[in-house]
Amino acid sequence: MDAFQLKASYNGLFDALQQWRVEIAAVQLGNEPSSVVAVAGLSDAELKRFSELDKSAAEAVKSFEQRKNEMLQSLFLARGAARYEKDPSVALTYIEKARGAAEGAMGDLGTIATIAGVKLTRRPPTKAAAASAEAALTFTPRVAPAPPDNKLTF
Repeated sequence: MDAFQLKASYNGLFDALQQWRVEIAAVQLGNEPSSVVAVAGLSDAELKRFSELDKSAAEAVKSFEQRKNEMLQSLFLARGAARYEKDPSVALTYIEKARGAAEGAMGDLGTIATIAGVKLTRRPPTKAAAASAEAALTFTPRVAPAPPDNKLTF
């Protein structure tokens, strides 16, 4: 079961990084990005079992947990910034921090898999992953609707 979840988390994070624009859109819309689902799949008990393999596995697990937490925090802050900040660069800064943490976490998962003897194979990219991306992203802060005009006219 541990090997299955390790593969699922690695593949989920890999897919999220390949389609990072979808992750950004999910953050902007306030939805749960797939990268969050990918890293949340590994339970504390599974990570503990991996850390007991040897010293380098324990270091990789510790690094993974730190990067996972950094990614989750950055995505949370990006979600808030996408909604409430007028300057879109604030949200994009958090998004880039989250991406860096996600890339590091994926590397840590690869290290854990190598030590545990789990082979991480990737399936061929889908057509959706090969689609061309937009030139630029635009964050639009949500604005409260104007109160209705209560004047009655006849």
